[in-house]
Amino acid sequence: MEFLKSHKIKIVTVILLLSVIAYIAVLKPGVAKKESITVSAVKVESVQAKSKPISSGKLEAFETSNIVSKTTGKVGVIQVDIGSRVNAGDVLLTLEANDLVASIGQAQAAVQLAYSNREQAQIDYEVQKLNYDRNKNLLDQGALSRSDFDNKIALPFKRAQELALHGTDAQVKQAEATLRLAQANYTNCIITSPINGVITSKNINTGELAGSSLTLFSIVNMDKVIVMASVEEGEINRINTGMQIPVQVEAASQSPFTGTVTNVAQAASPTTKAFLVKIQIDNPDHILKPGMNAMVSWMSKDRSELVIPREALVIEEGRTYVWTIDNSTVSKKEVVAEALDETKVGIKGGLNAGQEVVSSGLGQLKDGVRVDTVKR
Repeated sequence: MEFLKSHKIKIVTVILLLSVIAYIAVLKPGVAKKESITVSAVKVESVQAKSKPISSGKLEAFETSNIVSKTTGKVGVIQVDIGSRVNAGDVLLTLEANDLVASIGQAQAAVQLAYSNREQAQIDYEVQKLNYDRNKNLLDQGALSRSDFDNKIALPFKRAQELALHGTDAQVKQAEATLRLAQANYTNCIITSPINGVITSKNINTGELAGSSLTLFSIVNMDKVIVMASVEEGEINRINTGMQIPVQVEAASQSPFTGTVTNVAQAASPTTKAFLVKIQIDNPDHILKPGMNAMVSWMSKDRSELVIPREALVIEEGRTYVWTIDNSTVSKKEVVAEALDETKVGIKGGLNAGQEVVSSGLGQLKDGVRVDTVKR
């Protein structure tokens, strides 16, 4: 009897255990099969966006001139200093030139003498011509011998004619050339500005010796500034001279300035493979200074862009990933992303339009995990 009772207890225990296992299998199927995770999912969108290529550069002065003296001389008077505004033709400095003033006087006297000699030669020629004509009649009448006519009449007439027509003109031209040279030498002692601008450096003082090896002044025209921007080959044919372009110079203003394209390179640089574009900006108040950094914004153009919510990104060790869903299974994929605004990012590589990505519950995911998705 005890054996039968013990055997029945064992049978009942086995039946109970099988029932519990079956019950658990019904209530929790994940124990019997692979468990899935519920997540939110979104589809990768393809949107039309506008891109605006940007080039950087440094501002340069519109015109710059380094002034030297053409002649060597002692500085007499300096008319300007650093910061002085000058116009083209304004006197900057004069050299002592007393000897040159004297040489101009001598040259002027030589010119007057040459003029006088030319007038006298003309008078002599006319007198000799009258004498020649009168004695030619005597020769024709036989009242004057040929020998006397040739030696005493014809020869002096020829000399007077040559001097009046050619000799004195050469003397006048030589005297005038000497005068011009003296005046030029004197003019070189008066140093003027070739451009409108501001004196940015002064390297000479009164009494010092000026010469062609020393830069006396530097002048910068800041009424306009320019920026040389590098443009990629895909953009260069969209740029033409005369175009109005916004130029941002943060050191001078938070608002962009308006520049005008004045030159477009017709060939790319052999080193950078980019095309140089020259942009000119009006600068009447001189708030733009040479050397400031500038950002040039070119025309916007339409392009397709893949967009996902910012929360779909996973950033690990400086790399950016998303969890993609394929047949209810997730996998981790590296992407190239760019922030568009506070809620969305643009994807430059790694995804396709319409592809599903996980947007919530990312911390519990592993490669190969099955998911149930809730669309957003």
